[in-house]
Amino acid sequence: MDDFTICKNALSYFNFELTQDLYDEGTNKSVKACISKLDQAKRKVQHESSWSFLVQKIELKEEVNEESENVSKMGYSHSFNLPTDLLIITKVYTKEPYQRIAGQILTNDSSIEVYGMLNEMPSNLPLDFEDLISLSLAFIIAPVVSPLSKEVMDQIVNQYSWTVEALINSDLATRSK
Repeated sequence: MDDFTICKNALSYFNFELTQDLYDEGTNKSVKACISKLDQAKRKVQHESSWSFLVQKIELKEEVNEESENVSKMGYSHSFNLPTDLLIITKVYTKEPYQRIAGQILTNDSSIEVYGMLNEMPSNLPLDFEDLISLSLAFIIAPVVSPLSKEVMDQIVNQYSWTVEALINSDLATRSK
C-alpha cells in the first residue's frame, strides 16, 4: 500500500473522498494533515510490537579506529556502528557480553549478529498492518479533520484496538510455527 492509499483510507473515516489530484495538490487542510503526520502514524504502529515481518538482520560496520577511546577504556576489543535509522534492537546473538553505547555496540565477539527494525519498512507488508497505519493516521489527524466528532474518534480507537490485537496474535502464531 502506498502513502496515497493510506491517506485515502484514513480520510474515509471522516467521509472525505481523497482523489489522486487532491493528494498531489496537497493544499487541502485535511490532506496536508495526512501527509505531514503519515511518518508519525507509521512509527506509532511500528512500536506497537516487535513485528516479525519488520525484523531483519542489521548490517554492522566495525569501527576500525585504533585510537577509539570508547573501546579501550571500556575493555572491549570490537566496536560496531549501528545504522542511524535503527528503531529497535530485538535480538543480539553473541558469545561474549556486549554493551550498547549511543550508536555503537561494544563487545569482544567479532561475529556478533544483531536483529531489529529500521525506519524503512519493506514494501510487502500484511494488509492488516497497512490498515493499522491508516487507523493510526486517522486518530492523529482527527482534531484537524473533525474536531468535534467523539463518535468517529471512538470508532477509530475501537477499530485500532481490535486490529492491533488481531495482528499481534496472528504474528505470534506465525512465529510459533
